[in-house]
Amino acid sequence: MKRMTLLSGIIVLALALSGCSVHLGLSKLIGGGGASATKTVKATHTPPASGSTVKSTPAAGGTEISINNAKYRPKNLSIKVGTTLTWTNNDSVPQSVTSDTPGLFDSGLLQPGGTFSYTFSQAGTFPYHSTATTTTFGSVTVTP
Repeated sequence: MKRMTLLSGIIVLALALSGCSVHLGLSKLIGGGGASATKTVKATHTPPASGSTVKSTPAAGGTEISINNAKYRPKNLSIKVGTTLTWTNNDSVPQSVTSDTPGLFDSGLLQPGGTFSYTFSQAGTFPYHSTATTTTFGSVTVTP
């Protein structure tokens, strides 16, 4: 009976990890950073020219998104091109900010307290999700 329980536990764990490994790679998911580690990632879609200053346009409701209780708050946001959004993981477990458009942006796993920033340089609607949960998703609409 003990062997069956252990095998069932391993199968459930493997299934849970397999969904995330598509986006992050299994080595990234299980490697690096303990529970107390904080990961800060800075990313821009197109880097600013040398010596230039990037000015962000304030979004309605601010340029920050909180991750709390497996939800992005606000869930949907409208901003102007050139705005930099910052997501902060205020949840008690690691979360991510991963674009549904492959390769556009991916924070990797953010430990609690970790942040990720991204500058939107083109207009469009950009849905995103957390690879750590199945209920954490949101969308950014970028206007000219």
